[in-house]
Amino acid sequence: MIIGHPAFSRYNIRSLRYIMCVGDFLPYQLIQEAEAKLGCPIVQGYGAMDFGNVTQQTPFNSPQVRYVTVGRPIEGNEVRLVDDLGKDVKRGEVGEVVARGPATVSGFYKDPESTYKAWDKEGWCRLGDLGKFDEAGNLILVGRKKDIIIRGGQNIYPAEIEDLLITNPGVSNVAVVGMPDSIMGERACAYVQPVPGMKFTFEEMLS
Repeated sequence: MIIGHPAFSRYNIRSLRYIMCVGDFLPYQLIQEAEAKLGCPIVQGYGAMDFGNVTQQTPFNSPQVRYVTVGRPIEGNEVRLVDDLGKDVKRGEVGEVVARGPATVSGFYKDPESTYKAWDKEGWCRLGDLGKFDEAGNLILVGRKKDIIIRGGQNIYPAEIEDLLITNPGVSNVAVVGMPDSIMGERACAYVQPVPGMKFTFEEMLS
């Protein structure tokens, strides 16, 4: 909204050093456009209502780290990626994000049943997000666990497809959802919003 404001060009913003964003992960193309217009890095963090800050980037991270990952665990936090049985997955594989540390709360107020579902006896909190670590230990989010599309037994993570499609200069926004399929169980459907005035064909999306 800032970079699209009609009076944006009238203001001197050279004093900006960096901008921190939290909440949903920003689309690749939006980060690039914002950094070009604002003249400073966009720094993203990852957290949850029940936990607080989990991981964080810094203004000194490379563009690749800032555009693709949500950074590394902040000091004092531990982050693991686990399978459905709660066992750690191998480096590079996708697992559910669980974390513990001083930033998290101790449970839900007067709701022990929900507390026991979210936290185990060792203090690990299930955050419901799916992710994988890169070689440097930065966390890459690939979607919500409940949003997985299972097509013929294959797990498809909508965020991975969205991140790929958004890199096309003709795409301004995209959402991938599951659709019922009588043979495969589910299939992926992409809703693509083209950039006004630019051409984006179905063949381009497939390629």
